[in-house]
Amino acid sequence: MTAKNRQSQSQTRRAPGKTQTSISLRGDVLEWARVEAGKDGRSLSNWVEQLIRSKMPDQAPEASAARKGAR
Repeated sequence: MTAKNRQSQSQTRRAPGKTQTSISLRGDVLEWARVEAGKDGRSLSNWVEQLIRSKMPDQAPEASAARKGAR
């Protein structure tokens, strides 16, 4: 299998709208994050995404509640 084929296969497995990225973390931080994600029943990627989203101004809990009330 060529590198291009591997890349195409990995891209097709990714959820629509998702982009793969890479970050560097200290080992102890990564392990802690994995444990916390597991406690929440989430993958590490999903846990990090939710943490980031919670800090985004348009994704704040009060904004979500306002959108739900507007329906």
